[in-house]
Amino acid sequence: YLAMVIAQNTEMILLDEPTTYMDIESQKLFFEIVRTLADRGRGIVMTCHDIAQSFSLSDFIVLMDQGVVRKTGTPDSLEKYRDDLVQLLGAAVKRIDDEKLMYPYVLIR
Repeated sequence: YLAMVIAQNTEMILLDEPTTYMDIESQKLFFEIVRTLADRGRGIVMTCHDIAQSFSLSDFIVLMDQGVVRKTGTPDSLEKYRDDLVQLLGAAVKRIDDEKLMYPYVLIR
């Protein structure tokens, strides 16, 4: 499906939970392709319930609750709102710079 979307050559790509049921290697490849598209000027809007993955792969995040926007910002700026993240998501995030981690953001209580 991603190949069909790329072939349409649209300025914006909307992805709804695109890596559901994908194994880790396929997810990694998928997000490398999506990152390349974004770096080349394509707008990417994606829904994702994997919090660590979302924070690690996104340039900008919109946190919603019951269809209402509650917080917006870059992953680094939102990391500072620990209590709000716990209330909205059930967990907060912390950035850990370690090349052994698959994603630099990890979930914390």
